[in-house]
Amino acid sequence: MRKGATAGLLALLAACGGTSQPAAPELITPTFPVGTYWVSMTGYDVPIPGLSTCDRPVGEPPSSKRVTVQLTVVKEGAEWAGRNAEGAGDISLRFRDGGELPYGLRALTGTVRGQARDTGIPGAANPTDVSITIDGNATVDGQTALPFSARVLSGRATGAIRFTDGNGRSATCSTIAVSMSTDPSVFTQGALSR
Repeated sequence: MRKGATAGLLALLAACGGTSQPAAPELITPTFPVGTYWVSMTGYDVPIPGLSTCDRPVGEPPSSKRVTVQLTVVKEGAEWAGRNAEGAGDISLRFRDGGELPYGLRALTGTVRGQARDTGIPGAANPTDVSITIDGNATVDGQTALPFSARVLSGRATGAIRFTDGNGRSATCSTIAVSMSTDPSVFTQGALSR
């Protein structure tokens, strides 16, 4: 090929984008699924970063300061709304996408209110004799626990929150841990356990 023809071919390739860089892979933004979630709410007796300790001594109530409930989550406008799936209380959780975080994580914000008894975790933990009562709306903030997946969420709830057992022994907590998953096995694998 002659020298002039080679230069013309290179100029044509450059004009057509022949020397452009390959496109970066497109990352998929995770969307919170609808359906069944297991939601675990836990109060602590010892200081944990970002959480307050509950107002009662260790072991009060003796059953624990943890309630797990099953919620049916549906999309309502810009929010996801979860209601007790088994009719054991009137717990209600509402959350929305709080935006993108580093490393493929998503933030969430919302509220939780109502009361419910512990239902345990299918195949892993029997129900305990403890219930949770949230007066008014407690604020919820958190994030997805895994990159590029919105099926496991973790965060905290802040408000007037009380754990009570069947004998009336109770503890009040102003900030508790909240873990949510569409797969209850994540609670048994230690990923979201206390």
